[in-house]
Amino acid sequence: MFLHFYHWNYGDGGNDLQMLSMFKHSYAPCTALKEAKYAANNQLGPYYEYSVARNMLEILARQK
Repeated sequence: MFLHFYHWNYGDGGNDLQMLSMFKHSYAPCTALKEAKYAANNQLGPYYEYSVARNMLEILARQK
C-alpha cells in the first residue's frame, strides 16, 4: 500500500539492499557498502558531513 505514496528512503548496509532497489528516490551515502550504493538510485556525500540530514531538509524545503 505505501508504494503508492511519494517515498524517499536511505540506506547504507546489506540489510537495506532490497529497500533501496524498490524505490525511485533511494539514497546511499558515498561511505555505504558498494552493494548499497549500486542498489540506490542516488548517491550522497559521506555520512560524517550529515549528507542524509541535509538531503532530507532540502527535499522538505522544496515541498513548501
